[in-house]
Formats: sequence, structure tokens, C-alpha cells
Amino acid sequence: MIRTVAIVLVVTCHSIQQTIPLLGISGDGRQFINYSFVKQCVMTGMFILGRTGVPLFLILSGYLMIDRPFTEVGYLKHFLRHNLLSLLVCFEIWTGLYQIFIYLVFKVHIR
Repeated sequence: MIRTVAIVLVVTCHSIQQTIPLLGISGDGRQFINYSFVKQCVMTGMFILGRTGVPLFLILSGYLMIDRPFTEVGYLKHFLRHNLLSLLVCFEIWTGLYQIFIYLVFKVHIR
């Protein structure tokens, strides 16, 4: 459950970099002061939550690997055999979805 929350936060963090300019929000601190209190709270909250996802995911992944038998000779081979394909498939699906999003929203064709 925690890993799912961390993944959503990481995706939010990366996605928000493209979304904020569309909302008319720049990174200028002087402009931030002129925003309404609600808009300031939403922006600050999204920034903090998004930036929390990466460390949370890394800490959780490290914790879950503590009891793994790293000294075994065939451990890396076993790990890659059971996980590499699913990681590559997930990467390719995300890359395809991202290209579709960029094309539909920004009308940019990525080659």
C-alpha cells in the first residue's frame, strides 16, 4: 500500500512539471505572493507531497531488500530473470502513454 502511494506521488511530481505552466503558474516567487491563500496552499502542498514520494519509495525499496540473500552466487541472475521483463514492459507502457499524452495535449510529435 505504501509503495502504491509513493509511486502515485512520484508520478504526480513528474507530471506536475508540465501541468503548472498550463495553469498560468510560473516559478517566480513574486508571482506566488500575489496568489490567493487557497492557491498558495494547493501549490505548496502539491510540491511537498510530490517531493516526498521519491525518498519514501527509495526508503521502502531499501527496507524490503534487507533480508535478501545477496551473498548467493545466482541471486542477481534469479532477480533479473524474474523481474527484468516486467520492469521493461512497465517502462515501455509508460513511455507509450507519455508520448500519447504529449501529442494530445501539446501537439508535439516525439520521434
